[in-house]
Amino acid sequence: MIKKGIFLAGTNGAINILMLGRSIILARLLGIEDFAVAVSFVIIGGFFELLSNFAVEMYVVQSKDGDSERVQASGHVFQIARGCLTALLILLSAPLIADYFGRPDATDYYRLLAGIPIIKGFYHLDVVRFQRQHEFGPFVRRDLFAAIASLMVAALGGILLESYAAMVLALYAQVLAGWAVTFREASRPYRTMINKDVMLSILRFGWPLLVNALFLFMIMEGEKVIIGGEIGMREMGWFAVAASITLAPSLVLARTVQSYFLPIVSRFKDTDSFDDAVNVMQFVSIFTNIFYVFSMFVFGSALVVIVYGAEYIEALQVVSLMVLVQGVRIAKSNLSIIAVAIGRTRYPMYANIPRIILLLYVWWQATYGISIQDILYVALAGEVLGVVISTTLIYTHSELSFLRLAAKFIVLAAILLMVIADMQGWSLVFAPIPFEILGGPMALSESAVMMALLSFGYCLAGWSNIKDLRSRFNMARP
Repeated sequence: MIKKGIFLAGTNGAINILMLGRSIILARLLGIEDFAVAVSFVIIGGFFELLSNFAVEMYVVQSKDGDSERVQASGHVFQIARGCLTALLILLSAPLIADYFGRPDATDYYRLLAGIPIIKGFYHLDVVRFQRQHEFGPFVRRDLFAAIASLMVAALGGILLESYAAMVLALYAQVLAGWAVTFREASRPYRTMINKDVMLSILRFGWPLLVNALFLFMIMEGEKVIIGGEIGMREMGWFAVAASITLAPSLVLARTVQSYFLPIVSRFKDTDSFDDAVNVMQFVSIFTNIFYVFSMFVFGSALVVIVYGAEYIEALQVVSLMVLVQGVRIAKSNLSIIAVAIGRTRYPMYANIPRIILLLYVWWQATYGISIQDILYVALAGEVLGVVISTTLIYTHSELSFLRLAAKFIVLAAILLMVIADMQGWSLVFAPIPFEILGGPMALSESAVMMALLSFGYCLAGWSNIKDLRSRFNMARP
């Protein structure tokens, strides 16, 4: 079990490094404003894809009938329909999007994004079904080879075209490679079927997750859109660089924990071992969260300069705040695993409502003038409220221990206080010690030292959980 967890973490890390590499290559080959347009292609494509995403892949993994060919074939029809609908929406909206970003010259490129969801609609769901038996290889290979293809095309297109058109080509390479791998890895033939009961079941299961996915998209990309449309594309460019440096490792952690623990926690939801399963998941997620915040707080600013270059040095002013926002978001996403496992798919949506309300407030304020730092402070407040709401909802509708659920919030509160104290210059023992690595600015601070000690102490306290992982969850395998 532990080996599979390491495998998932490693491959998810490799995929995110490849996507980060794509971003780095285009950021260095294009100017800041053209890079911002390239980033907007990813944002817009992702947004419209989510508009019709009823979490068919998650349904195949979580549903008790997910292994049947009937469910899989109906899921294929669902995917094709949503791909065609998404393509139509992109075609109709492209001129409005280009005008909002002040780049009418990119209208045709926004239209070209319409072909991507159609191709993705024909992905074979067999690679997802394998996760029910804890076989993650086919699913991981799909995303890994897609990322490799996208990186290679982005590099070639950026060198030859020196234009944001390279990102469009890279997105097409990614989706085509993913489509090819799903058919290469599938053990069943590709079939389609319209089954009313399955379709309705997918709709009931997926609509709260659809709303929550849109919320998550707005949370992850909303500030970029607001900054690009209301403040400027240059600011959006360096803000996107800071976001990519801090987001990539957080996505690795969140996705690894979700992919690994959702099947286990779901299988134990109606047994006496459910509380133990959640406890192990909480231990792993808290430890990885501390590690993420510590690592990025120490090395994040240096990575921006070393990886993207001095042209994006303005991004340094927001890196620490972004790390805090992402750290709290990881905690909230891990709590959503419990909610989905017990069938309360609306809870993640409820937990994201404060963040969305505050994002709309930021959009309104941006029309009158607001600093990017203030935008991130508002985002941090929304994420903290989301953790509180998620913890409260799960506790009131389950038999789980409140202390175990609240442990994540208590640890996060300690980290927030330490890092904010550092940012405000409140040193109790020693001031931050600045130094450089490969020309990148770094600092050893009180909060970094305290987080390292907290991580070490937490690991020692939960060592018995680590030793017990294999024996506790061997029964999870069919």
